[in-house]
Amino acid sequence: MNELPGTCSYLSLGAARIREIKAIVDKLDNCEHGGRAFQNLPRHMQRRTVSANPKRLPRYLRDRHMREGGANVKPSKRPRRKYRHRPENLLAEYNRRQSEYLWLETHIWHAKRFHITRKWGYALPETPTMKGYRSTLRAATKACSVQDVSYLCCIELEGTRASLLAGLSPISQSLDFARLQSPQVLQGKRWMSLTLFVKDKQPYGAIGSVDIMWHPKAGNHQDVKETEISQLWLWVHPSAHSQVVNMLVETYNLEKKVDEASDAIQQKDQEKKLSEESKESDNPMEIEEIKGETEASCKDMELSTETSKDGETLTNEKKGEMAEVKENSHSTKKNVNESKIAKKNIPFLRTPKYTSPDSRVKMTLLKDTINRFHVTGPQSYSVLNAALFPADITLKKEDDPKDQPWWQRYYHDEDQQLIYKKQLEAWKLFSSCPPPPHSVLPMTLRDPRITLPHKKLPLKTTVPDTSILMERSDWPVESPIFDNRLRDEVTLTKEDDSVINQKRSKMLVPGERGAENPDEAKLPILLMSRPPTHSAGHGAGWDILIPAGWAMSVWMSLVFCGGVPVGQKELVNLVMEALTSLPPFLMPDTPSAEIYSTEEDQEKRKKYFSRPPAERHNFIKLGVQYPFSPPWRRLISDWKEGTGDFFVLRDTTLLNKIAGLCGDASNRIKAKRAGKKRKAITVSQTVPYKSSKIDPYLETITECKMTEEESGSDTVTATGHLFTSAVEDMVGSLREIDTRCLVMVRLQVEGKGVLESCAMICLPQMEDLKNRMKPEKPMDQSNNLQEPPHKDTKSDQRVRLKEEHQKIGARLQRLRKKARSKISEEHQMANAVDKPLDKKISEALQKVEEENQDIVAKYSAYPKAMEDLWLMPREDPLQCCSRKIMGYVTQGNFCLTLGLGGGIGWVALEPLMQLLLLHEEFYAATSEMSELENSSRKGKSRSSHLVLVRCPSTLHYNWASLTIVVQPE
Repeated sequence: MNELPGTCSYLSLGAARIREIKAIVDKLDNCEHGGRAFQNLPRHMQRRTVSANPKRLPRYLRDRHMREGGANVKPSKRPRRKYRHRPENLLAEYNRRQSEYLWLETHIWHAKRFHITRKWGYALPETPTMKGYRSTLRAATKACSVQDVSYLCCIELEGTRASLLAGLSPISQSLDFARLQSPQVLQGKRWMSLTLFVKDKQPYGAIGSVDIMWHPKAGNHQDVKETEISQLWLWVHPSAHSQVVNMLVETYNLEKKVDEASDAIQQKDQEKKLSEESKESDNPMEIEEIKGETEASCKDMELSTETSKDGETLTNEKKGEMAEVKENSHSTKKNVNESKIAKKNIPFLRTPKYTSPDSRVKMTLLKDTINRFHVTGPQSYSVLNAALFPADITLKKEDDPKDQPWWQRYYHDEDQQLIYKKQLEAWKLFSSCPPPPHSVLPMTLRDPRITLPHKKLPLKTTVPDTSILMERSDWPVESPIFDNRLRDEVTLTKEDDSVINQKRSKMLVPGERGAENPDEAKLPILLMSRPPTHSAGHGAGWDILIPAGWAMSVWMSLVFCGGVPVGQKELVNLVMEALTSLPPFLMPDTPSAEIYSTEEDQEKRKKYFSRPPAERHNFIKLGVQYPFSPPWRRLISDWKEGTGDFFVLRDTTLLNKIAGLCGDASNRIKAKRAGKKRKAITVSQTVPYKSSKIDPYLETITECKMTEEESGSDTVTATGHLFTSAVEDMVGSLREIDTRCLVMVRLQVEGKGVLESCAMICLPQMEDLKNRMKPEKPMDQSNNLQEPPHKDTKSDQRVRLKEEHQKIGARLQRLRKKARSKISEEHQMANAVDKPLDKKISEALQKVEEENQDIVAKYSAYPKAMEDLWLMPREDPLQCCSRKIMGYVTQGNFCLTLGLGGGIGWVALEPLMQLLLLHEEFYAATSEMSELENSSRKGKSRSSHLVLVRCPSTLHYNWASLTIVVQPE
C-alpha cells in the first residue's frame, strides 16, 4: 500500500488509455495479414463482386475501399452487348441519326413501344406493338386516345389584315373565305380549317387542308382595323408543306430573307460542333486524368489560401487563374435539353424568313418549333384536367426585375392577371358542358414533371351535360405562347430532368404533388377544341400546342393519367370508323395524294411479285386492271370526256342535297305503299338490327300508322310522283355544273364479307335489283352475282418468255464458264505473278458481257417483262367487266362501330346520278308489296341506295349500301 501514489490525475490517466485504444484500432485497421475494408463486414455480406463493383459495399466503407486500390481494379466480366455497342457520346449519336429523318421529341418513348415508319421526312410511330385495333378504337370512342402530331408544320404570316386577306382570297373557296372573316375567327377566339388551291383555279388545283388561327390583339380589343398589323398561324401536313410554302411565296411575292444574326448563330453552331468532335476524338481516360488534375489543383489552391504563412490571401491574378481552372473543369458538362433541340430552328433567329419587297407581308416557317398533341375521346377533358395543373401566377420572387422569370414579367400587370383568371374560370366550366366548336383557350401550367403521378392512375370518367351548349367564346385568348421571345425563353431555361428527379426524391411521400413555389418553371400552352364528327359524338377532343423541348414532359403526364397512345395506322382507321376529316394525302385531287398513291402502288406491287406464281392472284382472269392503286383520272375521262382533270366535290350544300336523296329511299317506299291496309312497319322489320342500332347515318323507318282513311291512293300516287320529280330536278341541276368530280361515300356490306383497298364500286343493273328481291331457297346462292372469268391471253407468252430466259441464262453461263476456264489454263501455263487470278477472271467476265450486250440486256429485262405479262395492259378499256365501275374503295375493313364490313371510297358524280335515276325507276316499277315484305324478312336494308362491290381478289359481287359523306367544317 505504501507503493501506491497518494493522489491520481484522472485526466492524464484517461488520455493515456485513449492513446492506447487508438493505437489498437489503427493496428487492427491496418493489419499486415491482408485485412481489407470489405473484410470488416460479416461473412454473409462479403461478396466477390465488390472487386468489380465497389458500389456493392456500404457507403461508410466505400471510400476506404477506393483508397485501398478498389478504383484501379479492372472488371473481369465483359460488358453486356448493350453497353459494348453504345456510342461514347449519346447526344452526338442522337443528333447524327436524325440526318435523314427527323425524330419527334417523344421518339425514344415510341420506339420502345411502337412500330416506326419513315415518311414525309419524319420517323413516325405507326401502330403499337402490344395493343390491337379494338383497344385503340375503344379508347377513341369511349375513353381517351393521345397522338403526337408534332410533325404538322406551322407557318406564320404577318402583315396588315387587308393584305393577308387579299392574298388568301384567290387561293380559297368563297364559303371558306367568308367563315375566315367572321368576328370570332378574326379575334382569335376560334380556329378553322380550309382547303387551299392553286391561285384562281377553284375547284381544281387543290393543295391540301390547313388549320388557320389568328393571333389575338393585346389589350382585349374586339375591333381591329384593316390597316393594323396582324398575325396568323397556318398548320400544314408535311406532305403538302413544300407546295403550300411555294404557293404563298408566289401569292404574296415573297423573297427569302438573309439574316446576319441567323448566320452568326449558324457559325457558332459549327464552331461548337467542331469543338465537340475534338473532344470526342480524345481518349476518355485522358479526360478523366485532366479532370482529376484540375480538381486536385483547385483543392491545393484552396488549401494554400486557408493556410498561408503570412496570413495573407492570394493576389487577384491567382484568384482569376483559380476561377479559370474551375470553369474549365466544369466545361465538359453539357446541357442535355439544348443538345436535343440542336436539329430544330430554335431560337427564333434560326427560322427561315420570307418578306415581300415592300415589307408589307412577312412569312416565318415555324416548322419543328411548336409541338402538337391530338387528344380524342369523350373523356378528353378528364385526362387533361388530371394531367395539367394551372399555375399560380400570384407567387412572387423578390429578385432583381431583370432576373425574374418570364411569367412574372408577363403577368406583372393586373389586367393580365384578370385575363388569366377568366381563362381558368372557362376551363372549369367545361367540366359541366362541352366547349364551343373550334374554340381556343390559353393556359399556363405548372411544370408537368413535378405534378407527374408516381404511377399510372385509373381514368376518372365524367359525363358532361350535352344539353347545355356554349355558343360563343367570351373569355380572352391572349397568351404568352404567341410571343416568339417568350417561347424561346421557356424552351432554353428548362431545368434538366435530373434536377427535377432529385427534387421529387426528397418528397416524404413518393408521388405526392408538392406545393408550388416561385422557383418552379411555368409552361404556356394553347388548347384547341375539336367538335364531334359523328352523330354519336365520336371524333371530339382537344389539340394541345406546346413550346419546343416540353413535349416529353406533357406526354408522360397524359399517358400516366389515362390517355391511350395511338399512331398513324389508328388515325387512318378512325377516318373510316368515326368519319373524321381526311389528311391531304388521302384526298385524291391533291399532289400529296398522288405521291402517296404511287408509293402505295410500288409497295403493293413489290409484295405481290415477291410471292411465287402459284400463290398470286391472276388479275387477268379476275378482270382487275388496277389492283394496286385507283386510276382516278382514267375513271373520270371514261365517264366524262375531257382532259382527265378532276376535283373533289367540297360544296356542302350540294353534298347535303345528294345525301338526302341517297338516304330517303325507304321514305318514298313508305309513301307509295301507305294506301294499303296493313299494320305499322317498325324499324326491326325494315332495317337489319345492327344497322339500325349502331349506324346513325342511315335514315331508318319509324312507325307508319297511315291507313286508307288517312291517305287515299290518289294522294299516294301524287306523293310518289313528287319524290320522282325531286330526284329528276336534282339530277338536272347537277348536270348544269362541272361533273368531272369525285364524291366521298361510305359503304356497308349487306351480309357477310369485308372490303379491301382498291375494291371496285360498280353500278348495278335493273335485273340485279329485281333478282335481289326474289325469295331465296335455303343454302342457295344462285342469285349471288359473279363476274364471268376472263380469258388469260398472256399465259402462253409467259411460258415462252420463261423458256427463252432460261436458254439465255444457260448461254451466258456457258460463255462465262468458258472464259473462266481459259484464263485459269493460261495462268497455270504462264505461271505469272504479275496479276492475281481473281482479277484476271473478273476482267474476262466483264469482257464477255461487253461482247454480248444484247443477250445481257434481254436477260436483265426479264423481270420487268414478266411483271407486265402478269397484269392487264393499261391500254385496255377500263369498263371491261359485266358491271360498270363507278368508283373505288380507298379504306376497307371490318367496321366495329357498325358491326359489319364497311369502307370509305370515292365515286364519280356522273355514275352517281345514274344510280339515283336507276333506283327511282326501280321503285316506280316495283308494284307488288309482297316483294318488299319478302325483302324485309330476309333482313335486307332499303334505307339507302345499293351498289355492287367487288374486291380485286375475287369474282364475287357483294351488295353494299351507299351513303354520302359530308366532311365536317
